Amino acid sequence: MTLVREPNEGLLFSDNDDGGGSSTPNTEIPSESDTLGGVTSVDENPVQKKKGPRKLVEEEARAVGRVDRTVWETYIKACGGVPYWLIFALAFVLAAVSPVAENGWLRYGCRPK
Repeated sequence: MTLVREPNEGLLFSDNDDGGGSSTPNTEIPSESDTLGGVTSVDENPVQKKKGPRKLVEEEARAVGRVDRTVWETYIKACGGVPYWLIFALAFVLAAVSPVAENGWLRYGCRPK
């Protein structure tokens, strides 16, 4: 790999290697026709190739059918594990049963003797 010095660009690597193993940089000084007072001339109307829009998001594959058991296991493990969900289910059942139990207890306590 040889080093090539571009005008006002510093040293760049070039892919053309002569196989000689020499890595000495090109020490040519750019002529005044290459630079105008230290400023490189720039084409005002550069020709740019039109590229199509880039794809930012990949298309999703859609699965058909039921959710696999391994997916449910992953969700349960990620959201607290089995002990958490057992306590949650017990609290949910107690919250659903408590109004029924309250009404039954009031009926029992308010019955005529």
